[in-house]
Amino acid sequence: MRGFSKISPELWDSERFNTLPSDDGRYLYLYLLTCRHQTSAGAYKLPDGYAATDLRWLPERYVKAREQLQKADLIRFDSQTSVVMITRWFKHNPPMNADHLKSIEGELERLPSLLLAEEAHSDLLMIQESLDAERLAGRLPASKNPPTTLLMALAGHCVKGSARTISIASHRTPCRYCVHTVSTDTDYRHRRKQD
Repeated sequence: MRGFSKISPELWDSERFNTLPSDDGRYLYLYLLTCRHQTSAGAYKLPDGYAATDLRWLPERYVKAREQLQKADLIRFDSQTSVVMITRWFKHNPPMNADHLKSIEGELERLPSLLLAEEAHSDLLMIQESLDAERLAGRLPASKNPPTTLLMALAGHCVKGSARTISIASHRTPCRYCVHTVSTDTDYRHRRKQD
């Protein structure tokens, strides 16, 4: 359980949020952002009964509001595993340091939905590469930490979808998300696992 959650004031200007067809949808979204089940990865297991009980709603009311959030692309939901993922979570909650990144990766490893774990991992990489590029261009303050893609590779995690060359000598830890290789010139390539 997180001790706090960040919610951007931009939420109140969000077209996706403001055009939800009911207050139940908006209330549920705030609940999903701040509930005790929330993790630093923005994705977590949340059985319908837990959410309905927390909200003091009938399960049908909860499911209807959740479907509104899915249709508005505010969340993803895996019905097989009862995992909820907040879309664009890392835009407002990026890793603050290497330990935080490692904690997020641990949360994703434990997530019962491989599909949503992969999507969250991809979103994490995309926002981190964007932040790294902003820092390199001087539009954001320089970080004391190396670029996140390098941190992920050194931690034994795949730099999913990255075409960037990373200077590491080896990559021995199998990645949950892909089949990967590092050639002698340390060119890092990603290929998706075939299930």
